[in-house]
Amino acid sequence: MFTRTAFVALMGCIALGASADPPRLDDPTRPVRTLGRDFAVLQWHTARPCPTRIQLREGSVPMRTPGPDSKPRTVWTRANTRDVAGPAGVRTFHVLRIGGLKPGTRYTYRIHDPSADPTGQERRWGAEPGWRREYSFSTLAPAGRMTIIRVPVKVLLMPN
Repeated sequence: MFTRTAFVALMGCIALGASADPPRLDDPTRPVRTLGRDFAVLQWHTARPCPTRIQLREGSVPMRTPGPDSKPRTVWTRANTRDVAGPAGVRTFHVLRIGGLKPGTRYTYRIHDPSADPTGQERRWGAEPGWRREYSFSTLAPAGRMTIIRVPVKVLLMPN
């Protein structure tokens, strides 16, 4: 969901026949607070004060997707994974700006939270001790292009 401001900006682009995304989208109430073509701003809370830190990787394949040998992939130890640290110090409310991203690309990240004790379900989504489950976002399309999001929808009809 978008805030009213982001929704009005998006509808204005559509109404004017714009062929490109706006330079950025802001929604201060969401975990991905700001999205741009080459950056994103994330925000989150932790139960106890800790350093602001995430792991980030390019791509949309979840951690537990089986590889060619039918075993789960170990994606968080590969070369394309990068640790992104925030400002020095410990806090419970974290805001992190990540720059140097590719336009129109999907990224997967997980949050460093030493107090997190992942459940079995969270472990299936990439959580480990000290790390929360995986989340994803996509940067906005390159200049002159428009982002198209395809969302599969299933409908269940239940007659009386």
